[in-house]
Amino acid sequence: ALHSCCLGKADGLGTVGMSAVLSIAPAQDPWLTDLDELPRGWAALVSSFESRELVPCTLGQIFWFHKLVQETKRLDFEHILVKTDAEHASISLTAVLVGASMIMDEGQDLEMVQKRTQQLSQWLLPFRESSSTESGIFTVIDCLKSVMLAKTHGWIDFSCPNVDIDKCIDMQEYLHYDREANGRIHVVVPSKLIVFDAPFPAALSAEQTASMLDEDYYADVLLDFGACLVVACHVSAPSPAHTDSLARMRRAGLDVELLSAAPDASLHTADRLLSLLRLCPGPVALCALPSPAADPAGDAEGDAALERLVTWALVRLYSFTAPDAPAWTRLLP
Repeated sequence: ALHSCCLGKADGLGTVGMSAVLSIAPAQDPWLTDLDELPRGWAALVSSFESRELVPCTLGQIFWFHKLVQETKRLDFEHILVKTDAEHASISLTAVLVGASMIMDEGQDLEMVQKRTQQLSQWLLPFRESSSTESGIFTVIDCLKSVMLAKTHGWIDFSCPNVDIDKCIDMQEYLHYDREANGRIHVVVPSKLIVFDAPFPAALSAEQTASMLDEDYYADVLLDFGACLVVACHVSAPSPAHTDSLARMRRAGLDVELLSAAPDASLHTADRLLSLLRLCPGPVALCALPSPAADPAGDAEGDAALERLVTWALVRLYSFTAPDAPAWTRLLP
């Protein structure tokens, strides 16, 4: 049975019981935990985030928290107090971690998770859909809805160490390719849609370019994922260097298609992507070409356009809604 535990006050902010196992305690200094004050059978974890930029937790962080909770339970602790600092951003991110754990580990339904998370509403901040300052927003609850939908579709399963990678994201594989050194390649929908950072840098020196992963590396990895098509979105016209890079991926065995992500072509591009996802026998790999002029604003516009395309696909094909679709895209990230 769910209950709201009371451990007294945590620096005057109080303790919020989320489930029979997990509680959240915002504190001015969460690292100062007096273990003697905890009831018998309780463990204290500290949720700390180095970056103050308000972006959602990644799927990797959610998985890490899952493993930490499981290890703590194996030490015969029945209840876990998750302490975080009193900043609204930290509390919002901790709410995503704890709510996702309730969904993935405890099998809580969305209604109950949402009810418990609402106890923190005075501290929760919204997230932006993309790095663009003009993008829309989504909430902690939208993040948790996206986790529930992904679990319902069978895309994530933390309880099984050997998942069917045609239907479910392999978390060890996810963690490997999530690293910048390994290409930041993310499965959005198993066997259907992959997003990756385009290996086509602009305005870099020969030394900088030599240190980066090249098109052959991405082609090998994408082919290993079973991808049959690379879709490269561009806001401005592709440079000759981009065209040459795409030609190398084509020679490696991948079909390549260019799609304009300019605002006046957005509807056509979205419909074309949906058609490709329906028709391709394997995953479609999607990337945004960087600006030929190495313009940060242009790159952000391209990334935002790619996220809108992924959102469109999730809404049209997989029963997501407008708020929780970008949440899933940003969790990957």
